[in-house]
Amino acid sequence: MNIALTESLLSLSNLSDVQAKASQKDMDALKHISYGILASDKPTEFKEPLENVSSRLENATKYNQQFIDILSELEKNEDVDLSKEIKQIKTANNQLNDQLKTTNQLIDALSNGSSGKSEAINVLNKISDTNKTLSQFRTYVKKELNQSLLNISNDITSQLASGQQALSTVQSKLNSINQVIQSGQSILDSG
Repeated sequence: MNIALTESLLSLSNLSDVQAKASQKDMDALKHISYGILASDKPTEFKEPLENVSSRLENATKYNQQFIDILSELEKNEDVDLSKEIKQIKTANNQLNDQLKTTNQLIDALSNGSSGKSEAINVLNKISDTNKTLSQFRTYVKKELNQSLLNISNDITSQLASGQQALSTVQSKLNSINQVIQSGQSILDSG
């Protein structure tokens, strides 16, 4: 059980890093697309690539929110403190949501026949902050998040192993752990 919980949590954490790295590549694509829009006399030709990037950013924010939800549920059910971990993921996710919002505003402007130039500038202005936040998040995942999740997993299973829990509490913990594992597997499968 400890191995399954640990593997599930670490897999989710590692996928967060992979997702953040992919989002950084999306920032590069957004930069090139935005410059293309600024230089083009046919900016609407960039709408489809923008929609592709927007879709990937939307998937990244959904994944991060699912990870936050799993950690929040684990925190609530197991009486462990994951507030720092949740805050770090939320910070990265909020930045991605801001970038997604400006990207969608650019798509809307192009859809409405606008040149999209001012919206493209807004997108460009956010890219640096988004890249910085994603880099900080990736460093956090590698240096702290994985170790924190490993410690939490070990704490939960050691409490179960100590035998000092009432049977109903043990069953509740087992159900909670099983739920985390299943939710994590579902996210990993769709990711």
